[in-house]
Amino acid sequence: MKNLKIYHFKKKYGQTHYDDGNLYVSDENDEYPVLPSEIIDFFDRHSYKVSDSKRTQNIRFRSPYVQFLQHFEEIFNSIEDFDRHSDLLAEKFKNSLKQPPVKNFYLIFYITIIGRDECLSVLTMEARKGVQVSGKNFNILEEILPDRDSRLKKAAIVYKKESIDFKKEKSTKRQSVFIRHATLIDSRSTSNDVALPEYFFDTFLDGEVVADNPSAVSKIILEAIPDTLSPFLGNNFTKKDVKKHLKTKFSNETKSSFMDVVNGLEKLLSKEKMEEANYDLEGLSKLAFRNAKNINKTITKTFTAKVTRSPKTIIKDKKDDGKSIKMALSKKSLDNRDVLIDQKSSKTYHIIKVKKSLVEISETN
Repeated sequence: MKNLKIYHFKKKYGQTHYDDGNLYVSDENDEYPVLPSEIIDFFDRHSYKVSDSKRTQNIRFRSPYVQFLQHFEEIFNSIEDFDRHSDLLAEKFKNSLKQPPVKNFYLIFYITIIGRDECLSVLTMEARKGVQVSGKNFNILEEILPDRDSRLKKAAIVYKKESIDFKKEKSTKRQSVFIRHATLIDSRSTSNDVALPEYFFDTFLDGEVVADNPSAVSKIILEAIPDTLSPFLGNNFTKKDVKKHLKTKFSNETKSSFMDVVNGLEKLLSKEKMEEANYDLEGLSKLAFRNAKNINKTITKTFTAKVTRSPKTIIKDKKDDGKSIKMALSKKSLDNRDVLIDQKSSKTYHIIKVKKSLVEISETN
C-alpha cells in the first residue's frame, strides 16, 4: 500500500504556517480518498528522480536515537500511524526552518518502493500559478504542483530497512559509519527564486552527509583545516589564505591525506606558535583529523576531494562582457605552469601559452 500526506506551507504574518494536511491511500477503502494511478505515477517519478539525481548526496543518521527515526519507524505500521507521525514530522519540518518561506510550497510524505526498497519520500514542491485553456476562456489556476518533469530543489528518500536496522542497532559498527540511510537533494539559490533558499534538510532528518564523494569531503576539509591551523598561522596570514591554498590544491579531483595537506601549508605556519603549544606538523595533522571527525564522523585520514568552485583567472572582452571572448584558467594550472600568460612581450596582445600535451583544439558551429 502507498500512503501519501500533503501539507500546504505559506508565510503568514511574517511566520511559517501550514494546514492540517490531506491523507490519501492507494487501496480502495471506506475512510480515505484513493490515489488515482496517474497521481501515483507522478509521485513515483519524482521519487525516482531524487534517488537517481547527480545532485543527490548520501545521508546517515547521527545516532539510532534521533527524533526523526522515532517517527520514521512508526510510519510504516498502519494508516493511522502514518497519519499521526506524518503530522509530527511536519511540525519538526517547520521547526527546522530558520526563516519563513519566500514562496508557498507543499510538503509531501509518501510511502513507496524504489527498485526493491520500501522507503519514505519527503518532497517539497513550490506552489505555482498555471493557465488552463477551457474552450474560448483562460482559467488561472492557483497553488498548483509543478509538472512531473520539474527538478525539485529539496527532497529526500529515506530507506526503510537500512534506517530501521540502524535504529535497532542491527548493522555492524563498520556498516553504521559508511552505509547510507537516505539520499538527499538540498539545493540553494542566492536569489529569491526558490521557496526555501537555505540549507536545512540534513537538520530536519537529524543526519549528516556521508563523506563518500569528493565534493562532500572538500566541504569538511575547507571547514576543519582552516579552523585547526588558525591559532598557528604566521602574522601575515589568515584563514582566507588557508582556504585559498585548499581550493587551489583541490580544484581538480585529488587524492590526499591530512598529513599531506598540513605539510603543504607549512609556509603559512609560525614555528614559534607551534613550539609554544608543543605541536609539530604531524601533531597538527592529527588535530585537524580529530576536528574533522567532530564535523563528520565518516571522514577518513586519506581521502579524495574536489572543490566545486575553485580559484580562476578570467579573461573576457570589455565591450560585450564576455560574450565574444571568455576564458577561465584555473589557478592550479597557472601555478603548475601548464598555462602561461605573457603580458610583456607585446604591447598589443596578451600571449597565452598552453602545454600542447594537455589540450586539443576543435572547431564548432
